[in-house]
Amino acid sequence: MITQVLKSIGAQDSSPPPPPQPPPPPPLAGADASLRVPPPLLAAVESARIVDEHGPSPHLEYRVECRLGEQRWYTWRRFREFASLREVLKQHLGGTAKAQLPAKGYVRHATSDTVACERMEGLSKWLQGVLSESAALGEPALLVFLGLASLESKAAVQHRRQPLHVRAIDAPAAESGDVVLFRTRATVPALQRAVTGSAWDHVGVLIFPLP
Repeated sequence: MITQVLKSIGAQDSSPPPPPQPPPPPPLAGADASLRVPPPLLAAVESARIVDEHGPSPHLEYRVECRLGEQRWYTWRRFREFASLREVLKQHLGGTAKAQLPAKGYVRHATSDTVACERMEGLSKWLQGVLSESAALGEPALLVFLGLASLESKAAVQHRRQPLHVRAIDAPAAESGDVVLFRTRATVPALQRAVTGSAWDHVGVLIFPLP
């Protein structure tokens, strides 16, 4: 009888011990892990500027301020870029994306500040409405618009330049004697650039009047 009991105990003791359990992860400081959510993506139109003011096609660009948690950045967009984004998003999101943008009109110098202020409020309201939809961040067009993604190659981005009219060059940015390379819209200079492979077709020397 005792022999049977000892054999039974020995059989139980010979079984391999269970594998050790990993220690539980430490709790997050200040909050439960289930309460931690990604920060929302915020964007608003904060200001505007006139581009190519003295050139043949002056227009407004709007500064879109973006924020994701502690990260902040901005990007400049034209009104027609807002309109193009709306056309894309309203096919997938609907709802707030279908809301009307501010009316588009010809921007004259005398009323550019007024037009900019009126549009900024409407554009900002539309953009914030789009970002309030959970499916918005899955739209590549929106990510490109906000500067979070790019569909251009690195070479194309580096080659792109902000247009600057020669009349907009002032004394703090340059001085008399500086050489300026620039390009024009005429047909012959365009052919010249195509043949030479150059980005420019004219050269000039800056001469500022004496104070």
